[in-house]
Amino acid sequence: MADKIKKFIPWSLFISFLLLFGAITQWPDDNVHIIACDVGQGDGTLIIHQFTQVVIDGGPNSNIVNCLSEHMPFWDKTIELAVMTHPDYDHYRGLIDLVEGYQVSQMVANNISKDNSSFWQLQNLVIDHQIPVYAPSRGDQINAGQLKFTVLHPSSKIGDIALWQNYPIITDQETNQSTLSAVLGAYSGDANEASITLLLDFEDVEILLTGDIGSRSEQALVGEGLITDVEVLKVAHHGSKFSTSSEFLGASLPEIALISVGAKNTYGHPTSDTLNRLDTVGAKILRTDQLGTIELITDGEKIWQKP
Repeated sequence: MADKIKKFIPWSLFISFLLLFGAITQWPDDNVHIIACDVGQGDGTLIIHQFTQVVIDGGPNSNIVNCLSEHMPFWDKTIELAVMTHPDYDHYRGLIDLVEGYQVSQMVANNISKDNSSFWQLQNLVIDHQIPVYAPSRGDQINAGQLKFTVLHPSSKIGDIALWQNYPIITDQETNQSTLSAVLGAYSGDANEASITLLLDFEDVEILLTGDIGSRSEQALVGEGLITDVEVLKVAHHGSKFSTSSEFLGASLPEIALISVGAKNTYGHPTSDTLNRLDTVGAKILRTDQLGTIELITDGEKIWQKP
C-alpha cells in the first residue's frame, strides 16, 4: 500500500502542476479582446474582458464553440451575454451548441422567429434552460461585467414576447410550423434590416457591431446622427454590396474593418464594391476567409491585431 502511495504522489504532483500551468497561461488580462471566429459563411463574434464573455451570433455550425474553447479558460463554462442579431441560420445555428455546452446568463434577441426546425430547437433550449431574453430598442444600455453596449438599432422592440415564453412541442418535420410561427414571432419585414446593432465603448475605443443591416437602416442611423468615428467596424452582411454604404463609412470612418465570410460562398461576398468603399476611407480590411479566426486587442487607448 505504501509503495502504491509513493508511486501515486509524483503523478498527482505532475497533474497539479499541469493544471496550475494551464490556469496561469489562460488567466485573463485587463484588455478587451474582439474575436471574429472563423465560422465559415456566417457571423460569430466573441468579446472577452477579464472573466466576462459575450457572444454575438453563433454562425451556421458548431465552429463557434471550438472558437470559445480556444480563447476561454478551460474552467470557465459561463457566457455572461449572448446576442442573436436576427434569426437567419448563418447567425443563430451555432447558438444551439452554445446553449447546450455553456451556461448562458442572459440573451438579447428580437422577438421574431424563423419557421424551421433548427430555430424552434434553439427556442426550446432557451426556454428549457430558463435563459432570460431581452428584446432591445434604440438607446438601451446593455452591460456585461464592465463591457457597455449601446443599442443603435432597431428603433423599437420587434415581435412577440411570447416567442421566448411558450414551449411548442415539435416532434418532426410534419409539424404544422407555419401555424406555430404565425402565433410566435412571425415577422413580415426584412429580418436583415431588423438586425440588432450595437456600439461597444471601452474607454477611447469604439467597436460597431452591425449584424446584417442594409443601406436603408444604415442611412437612417446616419441621418439621425447616431454614427460617429469608430475604431472597429464589424462589416454588415459579410461584405454584401447592399450594406456598408459610402454614407455610412463616411460617418463611421473605421480604422479596421472585420469581415466574417466563408472561403466558399455562392454570394460573391465580400463584393468588390464594398471592398473599394472600405479602401476609400482607409480601413484596414481583415477577412476570416483569408486569415481564419481574427483577434483584436485593445487597452482602451490603442488597438492591435494579435499575431
